[in-house]
Amino acid sequence: MACLILFYIFHTSLFGEPHKISATVLRSNNAGSDPKANASATLACMVGVPCEYSDEVDFRVMVMTYDRPQSLEKCLSFLENIDTMGDTMRIEIWIDRSSEGEVNEETVKVAERFRLKGNDCGVHVRERNAGITGQWTDTWRPQLGTKEIGLIVEDDVDVSPLAYRWLKAAHKTYDKRSDIQGYTLQMQNVNFFGGKMRPMFAPKNETVYMYPVLGTWGFSPHPKTDLPTRWYKGFEKRHQEASMWEMWHIYYSYIKDLYCVYCNLKVHTGKGNVLLSWNRKEKGLHFDNKQVVKSTADLLSRWNDSFVVFPRKTIQFFYNGTIYRRA
Repeated sequence: MACLILFYIFHTSLFGEPHKISATVLRSNNAGSDPKANASATLACMVGVPCEYSDEVDFRVMVMTYDRPQSLEKCLSFLENIDTMGDTMRIEIWIDRSSEGEVNEETVKVAERFRLKGNDCGVHVRERNAGITGQWTDTWRPQLGTKEIGLIVEDDVDVSPLAYRWLKAAHKTYDKRSDIQGYTLQMQNVNFFGGKMRPMFAPKNETVYMYPVLGTWGFSPHPKTDLPTRWYKGFEKRHQEASMWEMWHIYYSYIKDLYCVYCNLKVHTGKGNVLLSWNRKEKGLHFDNKQVVKSTADLLSRWNDSFVVFPRKTIQFFYNGTIYRRA
């Protein structure tokens, strides 16, 4: 228990206040899809059952939303401009219901309009309330042996058009390792904790670094570690689940000695306009903001191959920001 309390402190210090926790596939654009296969996938993708899609693409983005149609529309406008370098990309929009079983119709309309524009997109409305935990743990289960890259975002996160370039290179470099839990696009509002909270970054000569706590503002799980699904279900079976799935994620990463890969481009380049994602902190389950943070012009929009020249041995930090080792 003491260990869990410490992890709660780490998490709160890193990402701010804890979350306040409060499918049915409607339509899908995929010209090569098999209706029977889609039907079986639909039956499997229910609350409490991690969704394993019947198809496989190079890049699959899971967008989690509830009742913020305008925020969702902004998020999707950034996603449709991602440079996939000719790779296949599919967006899965997961719309949760209230605890009373109600769905926000305006949110559904935004998702449907996006699909009807011709984007390769699936629109999923939960058959009952999943909550933020269910949205995170049940929207993507990678197939065995897949090379598919997954990205999980909430609807108030804007993603750089060049984010996939960075993710693809990071996965290619680090997926073969056994100590990686995932990759994050988050470079905004990340902090070390240890006596005094301070900004988290690596030395200027490093393009990336590793930290035991994940960044949730654009998280790409390691497909083999599969943390957003099987690990949490193990806790549920033992009735050890918590409303804050991140705390259990941190605990699991601790006992398995796993790290999240972070981008260090702000310090490495000395520039501010190299962000891979941006959180608008819309009012909702996470934030009570009366004033929403606007989208930023600092998302990475100009590429340089030096951004993905990764070190032969990468810095791994302790929770308090001291360097544990290079590995």
